Amino acid sequence: MSEEIPEEWLAEFEAAARRSLPERFKYSFIKTYKPVLDDEPYRPFDTMVEYRQWCNENLPECLGYRSDYEKLRETMKQPDPVISIRVAELRDAEEISHVLCACYEGFIRSDGFEEEVVEQLKQVRGSLPCIRDEIAEGGVFVAEVEGRVAGIVSVHGNEIARLYVAPKHQRCGVGTRLFNCAETCIRASGFAHLTLGAAGRSMLPFYEKLGMCFVREKKIVAGPCAGMTVTILEKQLMGDDR
Repeated sequence: MSEEIPEEWLAEFEAAARRSLPERFKYSFIKTYKPVLDDEPYRPFDTMVEYRQWCNENLPECLGYRSDYEKLRETMKQPDPVISIRVAELRDAEEISHVLCACYEGFIRSDGFEEEVVEQLKQVRGSLPCIRDEIAEGGVFVAEVEGRVAGIVSVHGNEIARLYVAPKHQRCGVGTRLFNCAETCIRASGFAHLTLGAAGRSMLPFYEKLGMCFVREKKIVAGPCAGMTVTILEKQLMGDDR
């Protein structure tokens, strides 16, 4: 059984319906002053830990930005992971496969890859035979954290053929260490340019931060990613091409 709508409610609704669009915007978004947060136009933080610490020390609890300060302090006390880079060995193939497959699955969320493409990448590029062949050819390096493979980079001539970091070790400096390793190898070989192809756009800011510059876009004609477009990036190095 429906209840009759009060006349005053109907009158308010009809009055609102007669308002122009600018008036509706004006009364729909109400600015609420937030102490401290709104007192400065912006403030930069290098890490989320520093941001959370600032929130705990400066913001009123009522704003809901504060977190468990004791847990935060414990997080800040944790040392950065010790990252070691070494030449990949055949015994690393299985761990490298796990890293690659986890990264391929991440492409679905970060770059909108279709699941069929990801499955093909895992079956071809992430397979043990493919990885073992690549290790045997040379130019493959792994990053280790606490004795486990956390990332991989492979170098072919002056090209970084692939650079992947296990999701749980991303944003910890592993990718930068691997990139620097590859750049050192390419530079030592006397090449004047370093190049790579980025299949997803989510990694472009990372490469640009390391000095890579956009060159062109290229369409893949064969393999699991056939039909997709990769972004070709390049970095100028010292020396002459061989």
